[in-house]
Amino acid sequence: MLLALLALTAAGTAAAVLAPPTCLSCARGAEGPASCEVSERPLGLFVSQARLLRPVGSATGSSRVESEQRVEPSGKRSSIRFTVQTLRIADPDGAALYECSRSYPLGVGLPALAGRIDALGQGRSRLPVAACVASWPPLLAATLFGLIGLTALVSEMRPRWLPRPAEQLLQLVLLATALLPWVLVLLGTGMPAWLVGALGLGPPG
Repeated sequence: MLLALLALTAAGTAAAVLAPPTCLSCARGAEGPASCEVSERPLGLFVSQARLLRPVGSATGSSRVESEQRVEPSGKRSSIRFTVQTLRIADPDGAALYECSRSYPLGVGLPALAGRIDALGQGRSRLPVAACVASWPPLLAATLFGLIGLTALVSEMRPRWLPRPAEQLLQLVLLATALLPWVLVLLGTGMPAWLVGALGLGPPG
C-alpha cells in the first residue's frame, strides 16, 4: 500500500515538474521599451526557470487544430482532434526572444495573450500583462496523482500524537496547493493585483 502511494506521489510530482504552467509578466517602462519575464512554475508557486525578455517589440500567436491516429486494443483505429496554440515574442527588429507552443491549451489563449503583449511592445497600450498558461492533460495528472498520493500518505503515516483536526488541516492545505495552478491558469489575464504581487508576477525588473 505504501509503495503504491509513493508511486502515485512520484508520478504527480514528475508531471508537475516536467510540464509546469508557464507564467508571463509584461510591462512597459515609463520611457523605455516593453519587457517580459517568462517563468516555469511547478504548482504555480515555485520558479524552476525564469527568463527576462528585453526589449519587446512585437508578439504574434496562432491556433490550429491537429489530429492524431490511435489504435485501440481491439485493433480499431480512431482519430483524436486537438488544438495547438503558439506564441512568439520578438524584439523591435523582429528577432525571436521567446517561442512556445501548447497542445490541449487551458485558460487564456496564446493568440489573445500575444495581442496584449504586442500592444505593449508597439506602444498602443501601457497596461501590464500577467497570465499563466498550461496544457490540461499533464496539469490534471499532476493534480490527481499528487493529491491522491499525498493525502493518503498523510493518513497512512500520521503520527499517533498528531490530532485529527491537524491532519484535516494539512489535507486542506494540500488541496489548496494542488488547485492553485488551475486557479492561476483559469483566471488568465484577470488575476487580481494582490495575487499578482503575492506570486511575484509584477512588472519585470
